[in-house]
Amino acid sequence: HPTWTYWALPFICDLLLERFFAGIGRPPADLQVWDLAKARSRGLLAVLGENAKVRRVVQLAEFMSEDEDMFNVGLWRDSARKDWCKFDLEWDLYTSSARLEKDIFWDSKWYPQGVPIAFISMHNTKSFGPTDWLLSLLARCD
Repeated sequence: HPTWTYWALPFICDLLLERFFAGIGRPPADLQVWDLAKARSRGLLAVLGENAKVRRVVQLAEFMSEDEDMFNVGLWRDSARKDWCKFDLEWDLYTSSARLEKDIFWDSKWYPQGVPIAFISMHNTKSFGPTDWLLSLLARCD
C-alpha cells in the first residue's frame, strides 16, 4: 500500500505467512512471528536486532477471507496505531465528497495545511469504464 513504508514489512511478512499456513488446510500450526507489540515501546529496530518473536497459533478464520479485514485484525492484534483503510472504486462516493463541508476536515495540530481527504489504493477495478473515468478525473486534479 502506498502509504506504508518499509517499516511495515515485518508486519506484512508475518501476516502473509500466517495466511499461507492457514490456507494450506492442515491442523492449527505454530508460527514464530515478530513481537510487534513490543516495538511500540522498544522500537522496531530493537525488536529485529534482538530477534524478539512470539508464538502464534495459526488456523483459518473468517477475517482471513478478505484483505482489508485481515490487515485490520492483524494491526489490532499487534497493538498498532494505524488502521487499514482503502478507497474502493465506488465512483459516486468519491464525487459526492465535493459537496461536504470543508470545515469538517480541519485539524490545526496534525494537519495545519488541511487534512488529506484520501490516500488512494484502488480495489474493485474490474470494470474498465468507471475505472478509466475516475483515473481521468483524478489526473486533472491539482
